Formats: sequence, structure tokens, C-alpha cells
Amino acid sequence: MKTTAWQLLIVAQDPLARAGLATLLANDPTCNVIGQISGETDILSEVTVYRPDVIIWDLGWDPTPALEQIDIMRETELPVVALLPD
Repeated sequence: MKTTAWQLLIVAQDPLARAGLATLLANDPTCNVIGQISGETDILSEVTVYRPDVIIWDLGWDPTPALEQIDIMRETELPVVALLPD
């Protein structure tokens, strides 16, 4: 069982969505948001920089581009929580 807060990296195209997720998660003592990035960035290099335990990814209204990026995440073996609009 994990005794410290989960280190979370938030990924979302929309800066407002990133900020909103970070604000919601800030109230949870088991979560520590260590970074917020756009889905258009080089995700693998950002994961190397931030070293999160989990990635929270808002796929936005059109998840197609984000799904291609998520496929790349298989290399990291990190858990990804994908948020869908529906």
C-alpha cells in the first residue's frame, strides 16, 4: 500500500481543463500534482522530467489525436487515467 501521495502529471490540450483538474486534485491529500502539460508536447520527454506515478489525461472533445499519443505511453508502463467527454 502506498503511504505517500501519488505524483500526478496532468495532460490536456485545454489550459483551463488542466488548471481545473489540478485544482480539484489539490484538495485530495493522496494526490500531488507535479506538472501540467499540453497534449501536443513531447510526452515521453516530459515524463522523464517529471517522473510521475500516474498520468491524468483529459482527451478533450475529439480524443483521436490524444489516443495516438497515449499509444506511445506504452513504452513507459505508467498508468494513464484517460478522461473522456462522454
